[in-house]
Amino acid sequence: MGNQGSATITITAIHLDWPSSNDDLEKIELRDTTIWDNVDHSPPTDISSGWRSGASRSIGPGESARIDFRFNRDASGGGYSLSLTLNGVCSVGGGQ
Repeated sequence: MGNQGSATITITAIHLDWPSSNDDLEKIELRDTTIWDNVDHSPPTDISSGWRSGASRSIGPGESARIDFRFNRDASGGGYSLSLTLNGVCSVGGGQ
């Protein structure tokens, strides 16, 4: 995801729905750094706390960062819905 604005954005909440065939959502990574690893056993997942201590969820102006969702099993090719809340006020999302 990219930040085309002039201020830093921080992920403050995540809503993810995924195919149950993926089994457990084990962790979420931003820039290859784990930001959440509390394991959820069934979709959907709503995260607004339990972030990994010391892991940055921020993206500076003009920067981009890859967000990865790691599951217990190989991920299905579709059936996802994602919404990210940024700075506690703005939501962006999509699905596949």
